[in-house]
Amino acid sequence: MKIIYNDGHVDECPADDELHVIRHTAAHILAQAVKHLYPQAHFAYGPATEKGFHYDVDLGDQKLSDEDLANIEKEMRKIVKENLPIKPFILPRAEAVKYMEEKEEPYKVELINDLPEDAHISFYKQGEFVDLCAGPHVDSTGRIKGNGIKLTA
Repeated sequence: MKIIYNDGHVDECPADDELHVIRHTAAHILAQAVKHLYPQAHFAYGPATEKGFHYDVDLGDQKLSDEDLANIEKEMRKIVKENLPIKPFILPRAEAVKYMEEKEEPYKVELINDLPEDAHISFYKQGEFVDLCAGPHVDSTGRIKGNGIKLTA
């Protein structure tokens, strides 16, 4: 499986890392789907985990129901079918902060400010969605199998 690193180079994924990279990319697809359905959403972390993935999301007063989760899954499957290319880019710290401020992502600004001074601040873009992220990721949303997406509370 080919993956794309935050510096833009593509390489073969080490077999031991494949599931982690797939889950990490699925977390970004989750965030993109949530942003489509809940434009007011603000994001913090979206890591892969031992059992799948999650994304820390602030929806304000909005509480998600089982029906909402089903709608998010449906939106995730649409994003997978779109087979969007996933492209990294790096910004200097001041530009990265400004970029996240313009996107009204206060938690991302906080995360950037917590990074070491010499950190490479990288982002990944898929369609209109951009997320602060160290990567790596698969090279397109279509690499994630839509029928394997199942959200739980």
